[in-house]
Amino acid sequence: MAANTQQTDDELSGNLLYDKDARVILMEILKSLRVLTDRIEKIEIEVQKIDGIKEGLSNLSTRVQTNEETIVEIQDRNRKVEESVEKMGQIVHTVVDKYSANAEEISQIKDRMETIGEENGKVSNIVIQELKAEVLDLKCRSMSDNLVFSGLAFQREESCKLKIQNFLLNELDIPYNVNLGSVHRFGKPGLNGARPIVAKFIHRDELEDVLKNTFKLKGKTFGISEQFPIEIERKRKELYPVMKMAKNEGKKVKLDGSRESSKNQNDQLNYLNLTCINCCGIKSKLKYPEFTELLYKTDIAGIVETKLDDIDDIQLQGYELIYKNRNKIGKRRSGGLAVAYKNHLKDNIEYIKTESKFVLWCKISKVINRSDDILLGIIYIPPEYTSYSSIDAINEIEMELFELSHRFSKCLLVGDFNARTGSEDDFIFVPDSESHVVDIENIQINAVCNLDQYDFSRKRNSRDKIKNRFGNQLLEFCKGNNFFIMNGRTLGDIDGKFTCRNSSVVDYCLCSAELIQNFTDFKVLDFSSLYSDVHSPIEISLKQTDQEVSTKYSDDTRTNEQKINNWTNEKSHKFLECLNLTEIENINSEIDGTTVVTQETVDTIIGKIGKVLINSARNTFGFKISAGKKSEHRKNKPWFDHDCKTLGQNSVR
Repeated sequence: MAANTQQTDDELSGNLLYDKDARVILMEILKSLRVLTDRIEKIEIEVQKIDGIKEGLSNLSTRVQTNEETIVEIQDRNRKVEESVEKMGQIVHTVVDKYSANAEEISQIKDRMETIGEENGKVSNIVIQELKAEVLDLKCRSMSDNLVFSGLAFQREESCKLKIQNFLLNELDIPYNVNLGSVHRFGKPGLNGARPIVAKFIHRDELEDVLKNTFKLKGKTFGISEQFPIEIERKRKELYPVMKMAKNEGKKVKLDGSRESSKNQNDQLNYLNLTCINCCGIKSKLKYPEFTELLYKTDIAGIVETKLDDIDDIQLQGYELIYKNRNKIGKRRSGGLAVAYKNHLKDNIEYIKTESKFVLWCKISKVINRSDDILLGIIYIPPEYTSYSSIDAINEIEMELFELSHRFSKCLLVGDFNARTGSEDDFIFVPDSESHVVDIENIQINAVCNLDQYDFSRKRNSRDKIKNRFGNQLLEFCKGNNFFIMNGRTLGDIDGKFTCRNSSVVDYCLCSAELIQNFTDFKVLDFSSLYSDVHSPIEISLKQTDQEVSTKYSDDTRTNEQKINNWTNEKSHKFLECLNLTEIENINSEIDGTTVVTQETVDTIIGKIGKVLINSARNTFGFKISAGKKSEHRKNKPWFDHDCKTLGQNSVR
């Protein structure tokens, strides 16, 4: 290209020699061409570079395409791996679910096995306890005609029978030879180094003659006692302090050593325990050992809402049962009442058949009172606004009570009334200033003074502050029939605990005025779903008393209300001296022996402490007596029926 340029330059130079201006122009053109040529050369160089870039881009494109193919392959592999992992996860979940199901099933089987084991253990314990009781009963029977003689010196080759005969003649002045069976020494040596002698008497009257003459041994080193099994002896030792305390209180008590004592029946001091529970279906509850244990702890159990019919046959070992079912036969069972009582009371309890489905009546004879029978009513009134509810339920119970009242002066009503009474008064009291207004024959007022006489509070406490229609009816029933609601009036239920769903009081114990003297305590036990769906059991304790109380008053007798005089520091020492130390020791022992502290145990102990302090204050500072309205209970005239009674009570109100 340079050669061509040079040639062009020469030609132009030769041709333009003759024209100076043309020559200049040509030179400029030539110069421009040279510049243009340089630029073209540079462009060619750059174009060659572009070809290289193009080739690089082509290679890069190839590599990118290869990478894309690789990525696609990787994505495909990842998808397959994810699918595999998902399948593995499903398998793992299936395995975990099966494991959980198996673990739950194993746990249920384990629980069932434990329950079966516990039930078998409970049944075995019950059987063992019954066998022990039977063996103990046999021991008591075999020892019932035995007397133990202590303090008789030992001699070699002695004849125990002859020694006893001589002892009875010389020491007790028994003028005849008693008929003895087996006579021998037994046990550990006494204070004189000789073992006591046990003698079996053939005739009971001869044994009683010996016991009647034991007073002649006073001041001597000899002793005579009846023989009891070791279990009875232990129980007697436990009851000695109780007997002593009762005697100090002026009560007539006797430590019973009969066979019945070995079975803890009726208690040595003749206490009767009664428990009542709305079980919401007795069949299901009897499957729980805890429920049967609750029943075994009491002498008489009132059970409401049994949900049985006449084809059901429920058995409770060691107990007799009485049923009153709502329906004879029904697909859906509901309601129902039952009484369970220990076998040894079967001769003392009699079922009284009546028409009402709301109450089951029983007669309790010769248990608490030897002369007066007690009328027991187990109550279940369905809730308001239910298909079985009846506005006349309480009136129906009152009508039957009125028909039975000529046979019974003492009555106890317990059960689920579905009545909410708040803490309103359940009695009528007429002060002296209004006594001239009330002059109605056959109407009994001021029976509330019986509460004062036996240290029960007139004011009834209750955590449930609500009243309903049934509650108003129940309060009117109490006022018209001289019954007292014992909830919230005793040491065992000072504040009136809830009995249903921990929110209401619907389960009650109603005690007639004449039975107050026998009433010891009322408690609301802790709720357990093993006892009932929503109700807490209630527990009542009655005692035998030789003191008779009546709502009859002479013309000169007025009911009294005691108010303790104010504290004075001068008598503080006397107050301390009047404290019942025996009762305080018993309270300390009870506190020391308490392993599980509940609100119920705290309330009971505080109540006992308060009673000790009140009794000491009464004895130290004295009390004032305010006269109440005298009341006379007259026998009903033949024409005086339930309607007359209701009209009379309404006129008083």
